[in-house]
Amino acid sequence: MHPNPVASRAMIGYYLPKATTVNVSITDTYGRTVQVLSDKSYSAGNHTIFWDVENLNPGIYLVTIKTEGGFISKRVVVAK
Repeated sequence: MHPNPVASRAMIGYYLPKATTVNVSITDTYGRTVQVLSDKSYSAGNHTIFWDVENLNPGIYLVTIKTEGGFISKRVVVAK
């Protein structure tokens, strides 16, 4: 994911070894989901999602990508 910190828009890239359902969500430091960027099926391969942060307050957020095989979370700083 880049850039980090992000001021307006970030690119989230990921690779899927096989077709699966992908949920990409943004949570704040209190664990509240503030945005769901994707919740649908994707084919195998590389994928990119763009995240617009203009409506979020500056701070620290977690970007979590969940699939049937597991999940990964990355800390992101929104700075304006």
